[in-house]
Amino acid sequence: MGQKGTENSTKLATQQSSAKNPKTQPGMKRNAGK
Repeated sequence: MGQKGTENSTKLATQQSSAKNPKTQPGMKRNAGK
């Protein structure tokens, strides 16, 4: 359960950073596909 919490916080952080930097969104989608 600890890992899930870390993953969720990481996703939130990446979503916030991608919102600030729209150029990173395409790369984020590729990582999500993995």
